[in-house]
Amino acid sequence: SAVAPACAAGQLIGNTYTASLYMNLAYLVSSGRVAEGERVLCFSYGSGALASMFELRPRAPADQPRAFTLAGMAARLRMAERLEAREKVAPEYLDEAMDLRTAAHGRRNHAPAAGPERLWPGAWFLAEVDGAFRRVYHRKPLDV
Repeated sequence: SAVAPACAAGQLIGNTYTASLYMNLAYLVSSGRVAEGERVLCFSYGSGALASMFELRPRAPADQPRAFTLAGMAARLRMAERLEAREKVAPEYLDEAMDLRTAAHGRRNHAPAAGPERLWPGAWFLAEVDGAFRRVYHRKPLDV
């Protein structure tokens, strides 16, 4: 089907709801399936009440030294490579992670029990929730 390549990320990751359209668009760019000047029709269907549709036409940047390009985006995204590099874990690991999340729900002055060890370099993670329920995020160093 003509739309099958645009659904590849969703099949690999699962439903991301609102982000699905943009995640799959990023996957198309990352895989080199979107070319400059090509028309890309984007359609997002809500829960039956709303839907939106728009068209994108990627174009070459006009003499801007730091402009985004499709090739630059694809090189940075590397979605297929990154998805293939995911760590495969047993379903019990998800159960344990969800138990930790349930135990932390609604708590203040709290730091998550699980650290960033399993995260990819550059990933953002919740470091703590303070007494006013403000969240503090840290980023795992890129050079790890």
